[in-house]
Amino acid sequence: MFRRLPALAALLLLLPAVATASTLPRGDCEVPAPRTDLTHCSFAGRNLSATDLRGAVLDGVNFQNAVMPGCNLDGASLRKSDLRWTNLGGCRLKGADLSGANLFHTTLDHATLDEAKFNKTFMFGVKMNEAMVRNARFDGAHMKDSNLEATDLSGSVFRDVYLLRTVMIGARLIGVDVSQADLTGALLDEADLSGAVIRDSNFSGAYLGFTRFDGADLEGSRFTNAVFEATDFNGVRNLDPAVSARLDAEGRVP
Repeated sequence: MFRRLPALAALLLLLPAVATASTLPRGDCEVPAPRTDLTHCSFAGRNLSATDLRGAVLDGVNFQNAVMPGCNLDGASLRKSDLRWTNLGGCRLKGADLSGANLFHTTLDHATLDEAKFNKTFMFGVKMNEAMVRNARFDGAHMKDSNLEATDLSGSVFRDVYLLRTVMIGARLIGVDVSQADLTGALLDEADLSGAVIRDSNFSGAYLGFTRFDGADLEGSRFTNAVFEATDFNGVRNLDPAVSARLDAEGRVP
């Protein structure tokens, strides 16, 4: 058994460690590089197009009005950073942590954000259209008036999220958890929420034209004044009785 210890120690050294400011070298603010500590920098108004910042620590950094299309922030830590009006169109942020950050009117169109964290992130008016955001976390995020048209959000978690008037037209929301969320006035026409967990959520006044809820769990969710048009509730569980009474033979509300 003891002879195996050196081999085990060598294996552990090969495992990736979670980067923190204390474990990374201090970065150069003028020429920012991946896997460096850049928490002492300000990139407000900078042009950082196509910049590689993979694995960098950027907690609390000011990016206001920065122009960064095509950048790479995979695995980066951006906790509590200021990204107001920042252009991150087409960027990669796979596994990035943006918890507590300010994304007021941030542009993330066509970005890759799989497995990213947006816990308690302020995302008022964020643009995240035609993006890949699979298995991401949005717990407690504020997403009023955000735009996520034709975005793939499959497997993501939106617990206790404020989604007032959010636009999710044609969004792919298969298997998401949207429990205790406020979707008042949201536009979900042609969105696919098949297999989703949607408990105690509010769809008051939401537009649900051609929306799919196939096999979803809708326990406690409310649809007061929601607009239905060929809305598919086939195989759902715990549907509001008032909505259930309107189903046709194919499990749709015409």
